[in-house]
Amino acid sequence: MKKIFVFIFILVFTCADKTLAETPQTPANAQFYSDAQPVAVDYSQCIKDYSMSSTELFHRTMAAISASNYKIIEIQSKSSRILFSVFGCEFWASVTKQSSAASTLRILPADNSFYFRKDLIDRVFNEIDTYKSEKVMQVVK
Repeated sequence: MKKIFVFIFILVFTCADKTLAETPQTPANAQFYSDAQPVAVDYSQCIKDYSMSSTELFHRTMAAISASNYKIIEIQSKSSRILFSVFGCEFWASVTKQSSAASTLRILPADNSFYFRKDLIDRVFNEIDTYKSEKVMQVVK
């Protein structure tokens, strides 16, 4: 009886091990990867003009990156640049002042490879567009 039990025990675990090895391992964000594939993105699609001051756009960009659950790696407030990463891709978001009431946001890949998923940067642009009519609040300690 013991031999039969041991034989069944070994048979079950060897079969289970083979089926686990054959099933593909999917990341936790598999639905995010399955929706869109990387494509060649034109430089002009990474730039957007806004009718707001450069300081306000810089703060809104930080908020949009944070709201999109992207990882902020570095913030350079003097040069108005933010380095962030999303799914292994790093991007620079830089704000340039055009006039006192106009500025430009550029979100460019850090490795200069314009072969990525465009919706990664569109998400930041859409977040800024959605809440640009809202007033920026300053938190005082």
